[in-house]
Amino acid sequence: ESDTLLVETINVTSGTKQEGTILERKAQLQCMQEMGMTVQQTAALKKKAKARGKDYIGGPPDLELGKAAAGVGIMAAKGLNAYPVPNPTKDYSDAVKTGRVIIVCMDLDGERLACATIYGWTGAKNGSVEVARTDDLIAIVLEQFEGLGRGPKMLNGDFNASLDALPSLQ
Repeated sequence: ESDTLLVETINVTSGTKQEGTILERKAQLQCMQEMGMTVQQTAALKKKAKARGKDYIGGPPDLELGKAAAGVGIMAAKGLNAYPVPNPTKDYSDAVKTGRVIIVCMDLDGERLACATIYGWTGAKNGSVEVARTDDLIAIVLEQFEGLGRGPKMLNGDFNASLDALPSLQ
C-alpha cells in the first residue's frame, strides 16, 4: 500500500462530453474545472460515479452566463470518503453559487485534507474586474481553510490569470 495520493487537476471543457473519460481516470482525486453541466447532469454524474465506487461533489454552473457554463467538481476514488466542507462561512457559501469554486474534504490517516478547486473568470488580466473576482475566490478559500484548523490543504484550478496578478496567492 502506497502513501502517495495521485491527484490531477483538469480543465474538462464539457463534463457531459468527457463523462466516460472522467469516470475511467486513474487519479484518486480529480479536481475539475469548466464542467459546463446543469444541476441535473451533475446529479447524473454523481450517480454514475457512485456506481463505480467513487464520490463526486460538484457545484452549480455559473448562472451569470445564462447557460450551463463554468462549474467545478471533485471526484474521489473509493475509500477517500469525500464530503463537503463542514461549517461553511457565508462568503464561501456565496462563492460556491458562482459555479467557480468548491472545497471537498476527506479524512486521511487521522487528518482532514481540504481540497479546493477554482475556475477563474476568462480575461483575468492585471487590473481587470475578472482578476479581482478570481482573487476574491482565492481569498475566500484561504479564509475557509483557516476555519478548518489543522491538516493539509490544497488549492488548485484554472485561474485564467498569471500568478503575479493574484495577490491572495503571494
